[in-house]
Amino acid sequence: MSRANVLAFVAVLVFAVLLVAFVAVGLQQGWAIFQRPERGVSFNSAVLNENAILDGAVDLAGVDVDIALIPPSSGEESRTLTLELTAMQTYLRAGDPAWQGQMLNVCIYEISFGLDATDSSTFYFFIGDDFRDDIPECLPVEINGQTSSYTFGDVEVNDLYSVRWEFTDKRIVINNPDFISLNFWYPYDSFRITPVMQVAYAVYAENGDGDFLIFDTLTPYLAWEYRTSGARLWDINMETTTQEYNGDGSLYLYDGQYEQITLEMQRPLLYRVILPFFVVMMVLLIGMVPLLSDRDTLVDICAAMLFGIFGLKGILGPAEAMGQTILDISLIGLYIVLAFAAFLFFMGKIRARGKETA
Repeated sequence: MSRANVLAFVAVLVFAVLLVAFVAVGLQQGWAIFQRPERGVSFNSAVLNENAILDGAVDLAGVDVDIALIPPSSGEESRTLTLELTAMQTYLRAGDPAWQGQMLNVCIYEISFGLDATDSSTFYFFIGDDFRDDIPECLPVEINGQTSSYTFGDVEVNDLYSVRWEFTDKRIVINNPDFISLNFWYPYDSFRITPVMQVAYAVYAENGDGDFLIFDTLTPYLAWEYRTSGARLWDINMETTTQEYNGDGSLYLYDGQYEQITLEMQRPLLYRVILPFFVVMMVLLIGMVPLLSDRDTLVDICAAMLFGIFGLKGILGPAEAMGQTILDISLIGLYIVLAFAAFLFFMGKIRARGKETA
């Protein structure tokens, strides 16, 4: 083994060690292609209902809404975006001495999720729905003086009663192709939606005449759980801002506050970078086919290329049943380039033989 070969061997080992160190640091720091899915929380400074902190108020201070976001599966050509309401917690302040010893009903009357706030047909409902007259989610609270303190952002509120719901059946499935695009452009497919979300609530006396003490809307503190493993290869970015609706009829919402959500999904950077890398490398390798010296070598190389190109689908594609995508078209293009390179090889052999016989 020559000195140059030994140096090359050592250089490869050193490069491999440095690459491992780079990847390890990248995983720890969450750099670009090394970023791992995390549980997302929308920190909303407006989660506090200012009415609830007034002296003698009977109102909700805030509501925590936990939502599991399940992105579209790449294994389905017709994609769906699923949102599951998994838990909800709200906080009642019953400061009016007249309510001591009584039972109040705390109700989340409606949680709506609208893809287009100006079109009622694009609204989905976690809880309630005026069109179906569903019963709201209510729990009784006994006003007995045993209260707790809770912190909302930088504000601490005392004398609150906590009310919590756990759910297993509150699910929204969105499959509208106008909002959720197909797989065709994988791994460069992406979509962006700007839905609105509104929480309407009510508080009333359990043994009273049924009239609401309070009926209003409330800004939710949203905790999103991302599920992006397996066939669901997505990077997810979400932002929320609190808006005020004045009831002018332009939106299908109650008067009051609602959340304007921006939800962006795109494929991980790793897959967006690696596809052109593989395609370019395969084209460079195929470009050497006309330079081969004999037909036996050509057969071996072409056989390896046939299976190698097909194997890229398993490496770059998260699932088999994806429908026709840009990835498939790219692989077909590589096969065409390989066939063209083999054609040039035989043309070169024919020209060489013609010169020998001339």
